[in-house]
Amino acid sequence: MKSHRTVLAALVVGTLATPASAQTETIRVSYETTPEHIKSRTIEVFTEELEAISDGYFAVELYPSAQLLGPSDEVAATARGQIEMSAPYFSYVAGVEPLMNIYQAPLVFESYEQLWKFLETQEAEDVASSLRQRNLEPVGYWFENPSRLWGKEPLRSIADMRGKKIRTVPSEILQKAVEAMGAQPTAIPGTELYLALQQGVADGAFTAPNFGLTMKYYEVTEAVTKLDLFYGGYIVLFHKPWFDALPEERQAQIEEAVAKARAFNEEFVQKDLAGIDEELRAVGQEVIELDEAALEEFRQALEPYYETLDPKIQAMIAKARSL
Repeated sequence: MKSHRTVLAALVVGTLATPASAQTETIRVSYETTPEHIKSRTIEVFTEELEAISDGYFAVELYPSAQLLGPSDEVAATARGQIEMSAPYFSYVAGVEPLMNIYQAPLVFESYEQLWKFLETQEAEDVASSLRQRNLEPVGYWFENPSRLWGKEPLRSIADMRGKKIRTVPSEILQKAVEAMGAQPTAIPGTELYLALQQGVADGAFTAPNFGLTMKYYEVTEAVTKLDLFYGGYIVLFHKPWFDALPEERQAQIEEAVAKARAFNEEFVQKDLAGIDEELRAVGQEVIELDEAALEEFRQALEPYYETLDPKIQAMIAKARSL
């Protein structure tokens, strides 16, 4: 993969103040992941595709590793037009549109295939459309490893969770789910999690295994439990007034590039997940498989919590489970 321009934070002020020329449209993309992460690589594929099919009409500026904005700021910055594009984790969009919590509903989606089917439903389209009222144009989805349970000590059952301080991404639905499991939830951004685990602010964390590897969480944990709480992903957003002002053919080029990046992303995620256990063991992590009885304990602990959710979320959970 060829190298792309990465604009350093020191150049941000000057860049943001410079309007795009008549010959090109600049797309500024902020994201928190390091260059080797699947999200970063997917954005690079998008960049290559878009710049190629637009014959240079679009110039994409990349801000990885939270150089420009932290993950909790990306959605608002996109809505304001401070940046043209972001691909925030589902949970960060739920702060703007609570129905996005369907994608964080714990132990609802059991495979990528089930999630992908749900994304083709009218229910999913209605949730995405609601973002347009907030100056956000949703164009597609990219994906991530499922969120699994990392522990400073092995966590083999729901009994092992009781009283533990367990990190989630900032998400009310996930925090309440962790409470339902008998643990103490704590919302910590991924960029701060290593130190939190090291210092005992968290006893464990739900996070994607590939993200944990790139952030070296294995240096401060002992085991990863294969409790796939939810299948992570990103919704690709553009600043709607900027997107609407583009000629239709240019909008179509963006949509095509997002779709081509998704094809790369899906294949990569599946291959990555297939070998992730071996990678974790190679860095000294114990990988804990849960049998059906242990999984059922977690499901039963969550059932009363589902009944407290927004009725629209409950209806979408029923829809997802029917797929």
